[in-house]
Amino acid sequence: MARSDSITTAQGVEALAAAEAAMVLEPERPRRRRSRPVRLMMATGRTVRWSYRNRRRLSPPAAATALYIAGAAFQDAPEGWGGALMANAAIAAGVYGRWRWRRRANYRTRSAQWLARHGALPQRRANPMTRWELGRLLASAGSAATLLQTAASADVPVGFYLAWLATTGVPWWWLRRIREMPEIEDELSREEVFNERLGGTGGRLYGATLTAAEDLPGLDGKAWGGTIVLSPGRQQYSDAKTATPMIASAYGLPISSVAVTQHPSGSANLASLKVYERNPLEDMPHWPGIGSTFDPVSGIAHIGLHIDNAPALYRYHRPDWGTVHDLITGSTGSGKSELLRQLFAIDRHTGIYVSWGGDPQYGASFEYWQDHLDCFASGVDECMGLLVAVREELHRRAEKSSIQTWEDEDGDVYYGIGDFTPTVDNPGLVVAIDEWQEVWQEYPEALDIAVDAAILGRKLGIKLRLASHLVGLEAIGTEALRQPLVSGNVIALRNTSRMTQHMVNLPADPYDLPGAWPGSLLPTSGLGYLSGVEDRGAVFRSWRPLNRRQATRHAKTGNPPQFSREGAERIGPFYLEWRQRLASRRKGIILPVPGVTDLREAPAAESEELAGQAPAVSTTKAGKGSQRGVAKAAILAFVRTQPTTTTALVAAATGCAKSTISTTLRRLAEEGLVIDYGHGEWGSVELREQMLTAVGQ
Repeated sequence: MARSDSITTAQGVEALAAAEAAMVLEPERPRRRRSRPVRLMMATGRTVRWSYRNRRRLSPPAAATALYIAGAAFQDAPEGWGGALMANAAIAAGVYGRWRWRRRANYRTRSAQWLARHGALPQRRANPMTRWELGRLLASAGSAATLLQTAASADVPVGFYLAWLATTGVPWWWLRRIREMPEIEDELSREEVFNERLGGTGGRLYGATLTAAEDLPGLDGKAWGGTIVLSPGRQQYSDAKTATPMIASAYGLPISSVAVTQHPSGSANLASLKVYERNPLEDMPHWPGIGSTFDPVSGIAHIGLHIDNAPALYRYHRPDWGTVHDLITGSTGSGKSELLRQLFAIDRHTGIYVSWGGDPQYGASFEYWQDHLDCFASGVDECMGLLVAVREELHRRAEKSSIQTWEDEDGDVYYGIGDFTPTVDNPGLVVAIDEWQEVWQEYPEALDIAVDAAILGRKLGIKLRLASHLVGLEAIGTEALRQPLVSGNVIALRNTSRMTQHMVNLPADPYDLPGAWPGSLLPTSGLGYLSGVEDRGAVFRSWRPLNRRQATRHAKTGNPPQFSREGAERIGPFYLEWRQRLASRRKGIILPVPGVTDLREAPAAESEELAGQAPAVSTTKAGKGSQRGVAKAAILAFVRTQPTTTTALVAAATGCAKSTISTTLRRLAEEGLVIDYGHGEWGSVELREQMLTAVGQ
């Protein structure tokens, strides 16, 4: 085999040499000489372009040439003195106009200012002439006027024009000469960069200084830290924290490579600064397990690492206070879904928390966790049913808490407990909903339930974890819900909106975080800012499982607590049958969601019965079965019994909020279940059809 290969190769080389020898190179064609007019036009064009590029340097010779031509013309003209007088007047007007233009002020009228901003008028910048500039201009213009007036009555030698060119052109060329490049200053030290660019005049932290800037140990000089001494009485730690983007700009680094934290001494006028040439978070941090990352007493868990290798602290609950809610934001590709799955793993392994999850995208964000949660809601309708179940559990726990007793030091018995500490027998409930804005936009009444859970839930052990790729009220829904959420854990991953920092009071804007690490194409998924337990101006990166096999093992292991049997029975079919509904959906069979979609198909014959139950639903807020506590059922049942009614009458009969009623009735009208007469009037479809039938007979 080797011999045949060598023979083939030798033959190929010989054939290639023969082919090259046989090749006849085509002689190069001589270039055709252009005609004289074409060459003349091209030379003229080059001359014009060269003259335009050097127009400033050629201004004195051009002015001297024009002056000589004008003088000769005035000398030969019959009335040359008149032309010279007019030229001198034009020179005087030009000098005056130039002087006024240099000392011009901004436009005063709004129309002129608008035209200047949009480029229709030249920008005005006040730059008055100095005495030297004005004297030089008057001397040049005066001597030129004298030459013109003299040339109109007598012969002026060419030498006078050359003298004028020399006396005028030399200062002109000297001021516009090519100057030598200034010597490059020695590289500034770390302290000098901070003190000049940030602490100097016009700096973001005017008056602040950087001290004790030293390399951090174990990083081979690729990271250093120091202490920021702020101006006492004028600045505090929060000022240094919010100046993180400017500090990164001063050192020419990405914002993710700078960390501003509270000084160990706790002084308000001191802050610790750490700067990294290479962000250590480029290496993905992996979850080491629940043993070293959760403290059940303090309710604090580690969900990742900060840039300085400090743990990113996340709070589940405060001892003798209650649960803490979460707000998670992040654009597409920021790692938000992976973070939710990692939090589910921590929930499961705490042993004192039960996890419910809702995904309007039918489980695309939760993946394998669909089958390992205590309750999973797939789609918007299921998410609304999940919130109805949360409301039932909220009321059950509130009723139970109100009759619990405790004794003080004197042995007196009191009723009611206003705080919550989770245990194995009385676990906390985590309700996580991804893309929260899709739920409340489809079901506005979901906001009322979420607000109740956010305000009352912390006392009863119910923890909300709402996530969205949007920021602001368009994601949260209402200010009443935003406040309890941002007072807890706020996790803001890389985002595409600059509203995040304002909405949640972050140390820096996640909008400025890079989508990929500098110098590579690896994504920065999981990188963001975290507030809640600590107030740190440093980025963090959330944990990741080592691989998918380890991730699924986290979902199958652990010892999660069981949801109470009493709560399951009170919620009813939505909780007890969620696995059957999920299995049917996977087979392409969509079953009605108890308490949500099954009410849309309620027969008209049940209208009177439902209408009679409507007030009871709104006052007790806890019924049974699919009709328990659902505003849509009460509203639809009442309207079906009324030929015409108004939003105010529906609110009086059902006890629901008017905003919820209006939105619900509009949706029912689109589905053809009620009639929208406009201006807040509604009617029953069945009664209208009966009336039209009676009129026709």
